[in-house]
Amino acid sequence: MTAGGSARGLTPGLDLGLSVRLRGDRDSRSKAGTSWLHAHRLLIADGRLGPDQRQLTLAAYEGLARRHVDDGFLLLPTNPPIRLPFPLDLGLYGRVARYERRVEDGPGWTFETARLAMLFDPLRSGSGRFHLGFGPTLAHVLRHDGSLLRHELTPLTALQLAVSLESENGLWVFRAGGQAGFTFDPAALQSGGTLRARGELSVERVLVALNDHPVSLQVRAGAAYRDAGALQQNEWSAGAALKLQLFAHR
Repeated sequence: MTAGGSARGLTPGLDLGLSVRLRGDRDSRSKAGTSWLHAHRLLIADGRLGPDQRQLTLAAYEGLARRHVDDGFLLLPTNPPIRLPFPLDLGLYGRVARYERRVEDGPGWTFETARLAMLFDPLRSGSGRFHLGFGPTLAHVLRHDGSLLRHELTPLTALQLAVSLESENGLWVFRAGGQAGFTFDPAALQSGGTLRARGELSVERVLVALNDHPVSLQVRAGAAYRDAGALQQNEWSAGAALKLQLFAHR
């Protein structure tokens, strides 16, 4: 159950979601002291139903891969080469084919073909339990307001954020993510860029397990600035949900 506000006012609603999550880590086959940590979501479907809202969001893929090096360094190609400490892990965030349709916006829709970001992680945790990534993002979005189709490009002019913190026993999980920056319409470059921002965070606590399937309570919140739906509105939302994990793969 969620509640949210936008240009139309405050409304309650019921949210339903389904996705496939994969997470794991492996040691590098080519370099000792190096490991890859990754988390993926596939076949993502989210829907919201309220008194005056019917919304559907679909995405083919969203994921993050981080390369952790025990002794990170930056090598300058001088003669002789100079090796400097590099206190950051590098990661890659990607999202492909995200479609959003809001019936209350009329016949409009948005479709993000792809979003790719290079992330820098100052935590440098050797475990997938802790991650703080931020960096520039590249994206392309199609936005149709019902009569006009517009292209929106983000040529590394926005910042992507991804945060994940998990307790040692796995019962508590905190996640946050989003992006903020300027998008550009190739057909109207003389008008300059448009500042957009979107973010969400959640806190999750495992309550019980049904035949080894964890059931958790999730409290979440989100907000958007000039980036909500085909009409590019501002909005915020907050809610709580029960989550059932049907299977796990690591």
